[in-house]
Amino acid sequence: MIKKEEATITLATTTDLLGSSPSTDPAKELKKQEAKKEIKRLEKALNRRSTTAEEAEIIEQRIAQILEDLEEHGISLDDERQITIFPRDEQGRLSILHYQILGLLKETAYNFKRERNIKNLISRYVKIEPRIIPMKRDGEYIYQPDDLLTRPLRAMTPQGPIVSLATSELLHPEIEISFNVRVANLEGMNLQKILDLFEVAEEWGGLLQWRTGGYGRFEIKEVATSKKNKKKLAAAK
Repeated sequence: MIKKEEATITLATTTDLLGSSPSTDPAKELKKQEAKKEIKRLEKALNRRSTTAEEAEIIEQRIAQILEDLEEHGISLDDERQITIFPRDEQGRLSILHYQILGLLKETAYNFKRERNIKNLISRYVKIEPRIIPMKRDGEYIYQPDDLLTRPLRAMTPQGPIVSLATSELLHPEIEISFNVRVANLEGMNLQKILDLFEVAEEWGGLLQWRTGGYGRFEIKEVATSKKNKKKLAAAK
């Protein structure tokens, strides 16, 4: 029989939180890229000296049809921003996903040498539930972001440095999330080690995007465990 420990943890943000899930619909993005290529091809044909006035009119009509079709599907060729958002659950509530919490634990374990051996154990023996964790402010669920944050992203490519704009949904503190942590006591893994990682992340880490810029910082507001677990945790300390 595998021994298991559980705790319900509530975290509260102390700085602004940025959405990190891509908002791009792959089908829409493909349609947009195909439209760009087709319009570019048509514009080249339009600018040829050999193109007659009648042919030019047909080409212009075709370009207009493509643009109209994109508009009907809510696609704009002018918007090149990379927008990241907070996931929504079925009720439309802004949420955090379970694997983003697991990612926080793994990143914290990796950044501290003495905890690196725990990283793989987290994948095998730690579960975060529910899979979609709705966020609250003042006890109320949140359905819309407070603002959008746009910032430049710099990257080095073989052609040289490039700068693009990234835009993210933003929520001001205090945002609360509550979730259940379930740990299988195997290979030295236990609930206390997970709680220790949360304490380290509380001081040195953060949730979601631009953590190095001070975004996504949080505090542990509450840890609720069973009486049996409380005795074990007290003994471990």
